[in-house]
This record gives sequence, C-alpha cells and structure tokens, in this order.
Amino acid sequence: MTIKKRLFYSNLLMVFVPLLVIFIVMGVFQNSIKRPDLLQTSTSKELNESFVKLQDFITDTDGDRLLEGSEYRVSFLNTAGEYGFHIQATQNTDILFSNLDSNDTTIIENSGITLDQQVPDFPVVTHYIGASTFTCAIPTGNEPIYITALYSESSAGIEILEKDLTLSALQPFTIILLLSVIIIIIVNVVLSSRMVVKIMVPVNKLQDSAERVKQGDLSENIHYSGKDEFSQVCDSFNEIQEHLRDNINKNIIHEQRQREMIAGISHDLRTPLTSIKSYVKGLKDGVAQTEKKRQSYLDIIYLKTGEMEFLIENLFQFAKLETGSVPFHFQRICLNQYLTTYLDTHNDDYKMRGVSLIFHDTPQKLTSKVDQNQMNKVFENIMENSIKYAADNQVTITVTLQASNESAIICVKDNGSGVPVEYLPKLFESFYRVDNARSNSTGGSGLGLSIAKYVIEKHNGKIYAENDNGLAVIIELPVEKEEL
Repeated sequence: MTIKKRLFYSNLLMVFVPLLVIFIVMGVFQNSIKRPDLLQTSTSKELNESFVKLQDFITDTDGDRLLEGSEYRVSFLNTAGEYGFHIQATQNTDILFSNLDSNDTTIIENSGITLDQQVPDFPVVTHYIGASTFTCAIPTGNEPIYITALYSESSAGIEILEKDLTLSALQPFTIILLLSVIIIIIVNVVLSSRMVVKIMVPVNKLQDSAERVKQGDLSENIHYSGKDEFSQVCDSFNEIQEHLRDNINKNIIHEQRQREMIAGISHDLRTPLTSIKSYVKGLKDGVAQTEKKRQSYLDIIYLKTGEMEFLIENLFQFAKLETGSVPFHFQRICLNQYLTTYLDTHNDDYKMRGVSLIFHDTPQKLTSKVDQNQMNKVFENIMENSIKYAADNQVTITVTLQASNESAIICVKDNGSGVPVEYLPKLFESFYRVDNARSNSTGGSGLGLSIAKYVIEKHNGKIYAENDNGLAVIIELPVEKEEL
C-alpha cells in the first residue's frame, strides 16, 4: 500500500472509529434515559412526608362543608399550602375552586401534567419531571369532590428529585465525553505509531546508506521489500550508487589510460626528437660528406617531423572532440571517386615509408554525405596505426569498397599479426593501446582509432575491427540514393 493511501486510511479511521463509538454510546444512553411521562417512584423523604400529611388532612376534611361555605374552602387551601400543595377541586368535571397560579400553569405545561384526566376513587401520588401530584376523592352527600394537589418545584422534595434526575442524566453524558476522548487518543497513538514505524524503516535505511556513501563506501545496496513510494526511492538510490560505481571505475580506467597516453606520447615524441637531433648533429659535424647522404639525412628529418606533427595534430583534435567544438561540413560525394583520389594523393608518401597501397573498387557508384577533411583524418589514423604496428618492414594496406543493402562498406586491412579477439572491442576506446599484441613495441597515444570512431559516428556510421590475416578495420556509411 502506498504512503498516500496509508495516510488517508489512517486519518479516516482516526475520525470514523471515535464517531462510531460515540454514536453507539449515545444510542445506549438515549435508551437508558427514555422513560414514560409518569414516574411512579418517589425519591425524596420530605416529599413522601408531605403527601402523608396531605392525605391525613384530606381524609379528615368534610366534603359537604367544602360545597357550602367559602371560609372552609379558604382554610382548606391554606392548610394544603402549608404542606407545599396548590389545590384544584372539581365535581362532575366542573371546577369548584382552585388556587393554581401562572407559575403552576407553566409547571403543568412543562411537566406534561393532565389535570382533566379521570381521578380514581383511591389516593394516587404521581411524580412528573419537575413536579408531583396527589389525587383523591372527598365524598359528599351527592357526587364526590375530586382533589388534585400540585407539589411544585419550589418544594424541597422536588428540588431533590430534579437534582437526582439531572445527575443521573449527566453521568452517561460525561462517560460519553471521557470515553470518546480516550478512544480518540488511543486510536491516534496506535495509528500514528504504526505509521511512524512504517515510514522510519526506509528512512533509516536511506539515512544509513547516505552516510555510507558520504564516507565513500558504495559496495552495499539498500534492501527494502515494501510496496510503497519508498521502494522507488530505494531503487533510485541503488541505481545512483551503481552509476557512481561505474563512473568511478571509468575514471580509474580513464586516468590509467591517460597515464599510459602520456607515457606513449613521451615515447613517440622522444624517439623522433632523438633521431632528428642525431641527424642534425651529423650534418653539423660533417658526417654526411656527400650531397646524397646529406639529402638522405634531410629526408629522415622531414619524415620524423611529420610523425611529430601527426601526433600533435591528433592531440589537438582529441582535445576539441572532448569539448565538442569540432565542426563538420557534410557534402554529398561519390565514395568511389573520393577513395581513389585520397589513395592516389598519398601513394607517393606511403611508398617513401615502404608502404604499398592496394584499392579494390566496386563497379556500383556509392554516394554518401561526408565531411572530407574529417574523413581524411580517419583514414590517416587507421593507416598510421597499421604502419606503426606492422609485422615487418614491408607493409601492405588493402582498401576495399563494397555495397551492402543501404550502406557502403569500406575495409582497411593490413598484413600485420592482428589483435587478440578479446582486445578488438577496446581498440576504439580513448588512450587504449595493445602494444603487447603486436610484434614490436612502438608505443603510441591510443587516440587515433578513438578519433576515427567519433568521426564515423558523426556520419551516422559504424566502425569495428576484426582479424583477417592481419587487422581489418571496417567502416559502414549510409548511402544516398541516386537522384533520377
């Protein structure tokens, strides 16, 4: 479950569970306080004593005198009032006399007392919410007089009764509040604790791993089996670690090859410089006494300076490649004509160095978009690589042009000893050199073939090497269709 859903459900439970408990308890409480309008139980000792006194008084009352004279009625009402009662007397549903005031009327309305209900022949005490009544019949020579005595809330007994009822009603309500608060606290603590644990487990793993990476230790990945957002974060962290490890390894290899390159460049520069210095000194000291010998010395010096120039040019181009500042100007050219012109132009120079060039053309005209200047450097680097690592002094380089589907295949093959298969994919990496795979240890910067790869890829082509009675470097370039 995702953290977003987990938080949503936790917050929902924090609200729903307490509300559910409140509703349940309120339902129980509502049922417990539901009671009929009439309460048949007296809860006050004083109230009971008043009813006993009133009953005794009414028992001794002469009903006929109540019908005859008003003075006796006044005395009757005063005596009942001393006991805390207000009286209403009826005969045949007609009110004979009453001392109920407006306050009594309000109490009757609020308490739900019905005064016109049929009064039984025996005395009855009835307790209402807020008041109590005493009803009885006083016999006369004719129809009995029905007495309804109202004991109002101003009496001590009713106050005690209401206090008891109020306390009994407040107790469940207080329990509801306390129970709700306790449940809310418990639910929140439990759910929050579970949520914190769920969140802190991956957070602690990430924190520990970040501290470990800070110390330079990239050897251990985070192992987290959750199915939430932290799973993606941990996977991304592991990928970052893997990427850092790869970069560190690449930097180590790069630095090592840079050191090898510096050593190779130093060797490649020192060798022609030493040779140039020796031949210049020979000319200066008059060792070359004949014109032919002096010319031979000058040719060698020129050749060595060319090698130095080629090396420096490669370094300069490699620096521009790394900064991405090498310009390309593509033109649609015929590859057949281009290769013929290039090999014819450089044939004499390579002959002077003991290199034989052979070109096998295809009868099919192949056209491609090429930057000729950059492509010239590709072939220079490939051929210089073949010459440098030749198996013997007589170097033969064979260039073949073929058509294959929508590509032009250019193969540059020498007659050297080739390269072990496991080293072939690495030949085009920067600073990579396989001196021990060739018959002589001439050093080298390891830049030529990496520059060739960069240029070919800019032409949307591919370059790779294989062994074929020597080293064969194969270039595939996209072919432009002939316009009709």
